[in-house]
Amino acid sequence: MWAIVGFDLIWSNGKAVASATKRQIQELRSILDIVFDDVYQFMNLKNDENREEAIHIVRELEGMKIFSNEPICITKEKANTLLEYANWGIRQLNHFLEVDGRPSVPFYNWLEA
Repeated sequence: MWAIVGFDLIWSNGKAVASATKRQIQELRSILDIVFDDVYQFMNLKNDENREEAIHIVRELEGMKIFSNEPICITKEKANTLLEYANWGIRQLNHFLEVDGRPSVPFYNWLEA
């Protein structure tokens, strides 16, 4: 028969990682709101290839919504990556609208906000 005579505790504080700022999350939320307010414009493009690509981009942006909710659970670097992709996505969607002869949605420059 064996008995437990003691415990060996190993404690680690880990490494500090900068969390995304509220401003980054608000900017991401603003970009996503702009896209989803005009989502039907992107779904009704005349060019089939552009429509399929627009649907793909909108789905990718939809997946970002989870990161724009409270509490903030992403790092500052992840937030920057999401903002860059969202900004690229809105520019690409605007390009598709211009090719289709429609007015584009407002451009959001997150670097100057």
